[in-house]
Amino acid sequence: MKRILIILITAFVGVSVVNQLKAQAKNKVIAVTAHKYLAGPGGDGDDLFPWPWGSECPFPWQEIRGQYVVRSQKPGPYSGHYLTISVSQKDSSDIEFLDIKEFDRNGALYASGQGFAQVNDRIVKGLLTNEDSGRTFTVMVRTYVKDKHSACTGKNLVTAITFCPLRGKKCQSQPNYLLERM
Repeated sequence: MKRILIILITAFVGVSVVNQLKAQAKNKVIAVTAHKYLAGPGGDGDDLFPWPWGSECPFPWQEIRGQYVVRSQKPGPYSGHYLTISVSQKDSSDIEFLDIKEFDRNGALYASGQGFAQVNDRIVKGLLTNEDSGRTFTVMVRTYVKDKHSACTGKNLVTAITFCPLRGKKCQSQPNYLLERM
């Protein structure tokens, strides 16, 4: 089964990506490549859930580390949660990993997991697992400019996150949120 999954996934993401992942973390290659396969298209400017500001900016790998509050205009199930994001692996390859921990409004660990992308991708896709139920869901983290006429730099950026169930289930009515640095 493991070998078949790698072969199927290789057809979707390419041999070079699979080989880089195998070299970096043999025990992570199935989960990471399976996520890339299950999440479908994405990456360089191909946002699955369009955001009002337009196209994504290059992902800010150097600036993304930190703590964030999850915000939305309308109350949603993740509003008021907190995220801690760190870059977990950086080496000579062009694949970066994020460690993501999500805490509920009371500060209790709600979910944790990892996201990944190639350095030039604009969307980081990840899988988080709920600490209580074991339910797995996808997250997509990306940045946009606040104003379409601004450059993709510094204070012009808005960081957004989308939470969705895994395995083709529909997202909630409010899957998109803003991440506000604490």
